[in-house]
Amino acid sequence: MAAGPDRDADIVAVGSLSPAADGDQAELGTLVDDAWRGRGLGTILVERLALVAMRQGLGRLTAIVAATSVAPLLISNRVPVARAEYPSRSCR
Repeated sequence: MAAGPDRDADIVAVGSLSPAADGDQAELGTLVDDAWRGRGLGTILVERLALVAMRQGLGRLTAIVAATSVAPLLISNRVPVARAEYPSRSCR
């Protein structure tokens, strides 16, 4: 997902939605440039991707995030179809 009036502008955030083969769920991915974190871009990306997922009939979104990352957990609490999954600490 990329948007903006200036094609020469830097991309500061990206999001992806990868539907699973079963057609009921998808994996969600976002990346926000360090300099732009804390400004709500991750939340906007997740909300928009959740809307796309709902329109496609997907009932569940999952995301694998670092166990030390607080922001995705907070976002997933606000977006009803999103759920953050944390891998075990032994997986680094």
